[in-house]
This record gives sequence, structure tokens and C-alpha cells, in this order.
Amino acid sequence: RDGPLIGITLLLFIATHTGLWTVPAAIVPLYICRTSIMNAQYPIQRSILMDYVPKATRARWASVESVTQFGWSGSAAVGGFLIERYGFQTTFFVTASMQLVGWLCSLLLLPLVPRKAVSVVAAQEQQQGR
Repeated sequence: RDGPLIGITLLLFIATHTGLWTVPAAIVPLYICRTSIMNAQYPIQRSILMDYVPKATRARWASVESVTQFGWSGSAAVGGFLIERYGFQTTFFVTASMQLVGWLCSLLLLPLVPRKAVSVVAAQEQQQGR
């Protein structure tokens, strides 16, 4: 739950400490750590999504999810534009801002996810009072 906040903080640290950009012994481990933290959440997010999607429509939702990953190609073009116009540091701040907004929005969904492992069918039956 707090992993993205750590990753965002590390990105802001990278953005504000430009002297580290030319020190591979410092920036490479920092980048790997930050990237690992930010990407560690995706398997559990996909698992939770598939738990809440009916089996009959899982393929459709999986394809919708893969289309959202297509945004990476568009973000590379926008990132290139920002770098050319404003420099690398701006792209880090823009990325951190977008990730912060996304993380805050995902926090709104946490109350919907049960704390204990309960099958979706059992959870629905509990809600209906069976």
C-alpha cells in the first residue's frame, strides 16, 4: 500500500539531486530500487481485478488492461517533448505528480478489497445475508 509512495519519493529525490545523475554507482541502484518498488504492485492489482471480474468477462477486462499499458508508447513521445523543451528534471516531476494522483485515487478503492482471503462468491453471499 505504501510502496508507490516510497517509489514516488525516490523519483522526487532523483529529480532534485541532479548531481547523482552522473554517478552510476549511486543512480543505478537508486533507479533499480525505485523501479522495482513501483512495479511490484502490478501482480497483486491484476489478481484483485480478476477476483472481482466474472469469469465470463475476464478476457475482456484483461484486454482492456493491456490497452492501458499501450499508454507507455504515448508517454514516451510526451516525455521526449518535455525533455527537449524543458529538460529531464521536468519529466521526473511530471511523472511523480501523475503517479501521486494515481496512487491517491487507488487508495479510494482499498475499502472495497476484503482484508481476508474470501472467495468472491462467498463475499457476495455474505452481503446478501445467505
